[in-house]
Amino acid sequence: MTQKLSAVLLLWTTASGLAFAGGQADSARVQRLEARLLAPCCYQEPVSTHQSEIALKMRLEIAKWVEQGLPDDEILGQYVSRYGNKILIDPATRPKHWNYVVP
Repeated sequence: MTQKLSAVLLLWTTASGLAFAGGQADSARVQRLEARLLAPCCYQEPVSTHQSEIALKMRLEIAKWVEQGLPDDEILGQYVSRYGNKILIDPATRPKHWNYVVP
């Protein structure tokens, strides 16, 4: 399990580096997409901040798809087709108490 998680972290770090190499616009786009999805293991925290293995894999996928030039709607649609609409964070209904800092 630890080796698998280490491999995912290494790939994610590499993908993050590629996203930054692609420019600030790609990096900002990756961050926006990550913030629009809930981690499917618990549906309580955005993929951008969740530390589960599935959230790490999703961040890797998002960075790869952005690098490939897929549109946002298509990327989000991939996750909706896998997990349903509950994967999406609706800004109008997002709880106000959510914040992006670690307690």
